[in-house]
Amino acid sequence: MTNTSLSHSLEQAELTYWQEYLIAASTFPETAPYFDLQPFGKEVVAGLCREHDILAFNRCLGLGLTTDLNPAQLKQITAYYAQAGVPRFFVPVFPGTDPCLLEKHGFKPYNNWAKLIRRIHLPLRETPCPFQLRPATTADRDTFARIVTTAFNWPDLLGYFFASTLERPNWHHSIVMSGAKAVAVGALFIHGNIGVMAVAATLPEYRNRGAQNALIQHRIRQARELGCRYMSVETAENKPDTPSISCQNMLKQGFELAYLRPNYLKIIKK
Repeated sequence: MTNTSLSHSLEQAELTYWQEYLIAASTFPETAPYFDLQPFGKEVVAGLCREHDILAFNRCLGLGLTTDLNPAQLKQITAYYAQAGVPRFFVPVFPGTDPCLLEKHGFKPYNNWAKLIRRIHLPLRETPCPFQLRPATTADRDTFARIVTTAFNWPDLLGYFFASTLERPNWHHSIVMSGAKAVAVGALFIHGNIGVMAVAATLPEYRNRGAQNALIQHRIRQARELGCRYMSVETAENKPDTPSISCQNMLKQGFELAYLRPNYLKIIKK
């Protein structure tokens, strides 16, 4: 449902907010030794996590976005991950990019991520919420990190990665409260006229009670007030055999599938 120009803007927004995470994480002693980013030409950025083999943290964004893929660039990127001791990484394939060169260099199709878009002017599907929302600040860093790591069953390091952008420019973070208890968190990143739904997480015992819908609606309102025209988010592909609750929640709130974006995996030989 998107034209080439808008698709390009959606990809730029994702690349920018992921760079922001990597840059912010480098400013904290708890996370700085473990994360790195490296540019490879215009609008191509590779990011990695040295400590954990989790593909979401070991990926290269922007390939094919403004220039064609080339063999030298792929070799440089692979060498970057190999030298860091990362066993594998993946590359999202921008719409219209021919993946044949990736396949020739040992990259294999891995899965698809769904890029979703929402026109900001569309009415919200209001739903009752038993919780309260408030802005998250740097004082909430430990709480924000803990909720992320608990929700995804990740090591503490990765929670602090996502908490590193608290109060940075263009970022808006929220905490969902059940009385005095923080039960969910979410982040919004503003890139031009696009509001990007960044990380969101709910404690397991509070799932299916409206916290995520409240965060989605709240971030849409924020982006609207800040002058955005579109909302964007990437989720796992929603398939009959492997449904994506995150994708389903977004579709219920007026998001539509912009495109499916293949991820190509590279396993580094030891």
